[in-house]
Amino acid sequence: MKRLKKLFAYLGDALYKEFPFFIISIIFLSIPAGYRLGIDSSSYNFSDFYSAVFQSCPIVLICCLFVNKSSSFVGNILIFLFLILFVVETFAFLQFNQRMSPLILSLILQTDSTETINFFKSYLFTVSIGLLAMTVILAIYIYIYGGEKDSRDLAF
Repeated sequence: MKRLKKLFAYLGDALYKEFPFFIISIIFLSIPAGYRLGIDSSSYNFSDFYSAVFQSCPIVLICCLFVNKSSSFVGNILIFLFLILFVVETFAFLQFNQRMSPLILSLILQTDSTETINFFKSYLFTVSIGLLAMTVILAIYIYIYGGEKDSRDLAF
């Protein structure tokens, strides 16, 4: 029983210290799960979102433990990776009504530099990308300036 209490105290301490990291990571990993494909793509599937929240909690909690024992630079790198996953999945859904899949990844790997440049020129300044960028900036702002700061926090 003592070991179980010690484990929960350890997990609770890591979660308390890294709570902004925990919330932002959960959001980045869970929001794309609710995107609906096809004809009914204008609605959002909250049951898939809630399922993704519960599925990503253990992963993010393990990341919190890792970030708590290391520097906040590691936390910033993990947030950046989760952000990239979120942006790519959301962009694929908004622009092409597609989810990330092995087919999309194979198409990305088969492109050359001129196709990549033309792709970025075509899609960089669309309205949906602007909204997505504002959401990402807001999330980063909340992560950096939300809650109490300690000596481990690094500014971007």
